[in-house]
Amino acid sequence: MSEKNLNKTIENWESKIESLWDKTLDKQTIIVWSDSKGRYLKNECSKNTLDTESKIIWWSRGGAKIGEELESIKRDHSLDRYNKSNTIIFLWFGTCDLTRKVSTGCIELVSEDFSTVEKITARYQEAVSYLRRKGFLTVILETPYYSIQYCNLRKGYADLTNGQADEKLTSQIDHLNENVTKINTECGTQAPKFNIDFRCSRSKKGKTQYHSNLKILRDGIHPGQKLSKAWVKKIVYFAGLNSKNAREGSRGQRKEEEGKETRL
Repeated sequence: MSEKNLNKTIENWESKIESLWDKTLDKQTIIVWSDSKGRYLKNECSKNTLDTESKIIWWSRGGAKIGEELESIKRDHSLDRYNKSNTIIFLWFGTCDLTRKVSTGCIELVSEDFSTVEKITARYQEAVSYLRRKGFLTVILETPYYSIQYCNLRKGYADLTNGQADEKLTSQIDHLNENVTKINTECGTQAPKFNIDFRCSRSKKGKTQYHSNLKILRDGIHPGQKLSKAWVKKIVYFAGLNSKNAREGSRGQRKEEEGKETRL
């Protein structure tokens, strides 16, 4: 996707937010719990105090991994200050779990197969179960594509894998996001599709070919300004959508229980 198309994406999601929002959702607390990706989105949030995105609470730490963060939150009880009835928590990790920085400063895959993906998935399941037991509406955000090759080249390191590391990373991200979608679906929640914003198409010999344009990333890993703005809009929209669905589901469940009591 080009910068021009990102502008259209931002406008489209602003319209979707306006069509969804109501006064009850203005009281909602949105927490985005993530690694350093969250910091880049926070920097592009509206500063207008009337906008919901200006009130998003960002828990972001560079190098954060889902397992370590979960153990930390269990120890410090920082969730106790929030009203669980109107708080939604987005979990957004994966990047620092799939790759690691070595002593030279470049990054590499943690594993060549899907073993790391399965470990992340298990920790996500554990985190969602813990937060839901606490009474919080919880959604996992998909891990965006990024590039080992581009990141290392920017730091002056040659790509010794001829792009194979990026191919394996993309495959792992796709597999992780499939698992994330399954967890969200089982919990009755929905999450935005971030990676669709990388998609570009071109026609060759009458056939349309698709590829991912990772040049819109700031440094091969983190989203640039326009991409960050677009993703903030998506998060705000899905915060409202999931909260609205949860409220309507609760009302429907209460009516069903009341109906059963009446029949009895």
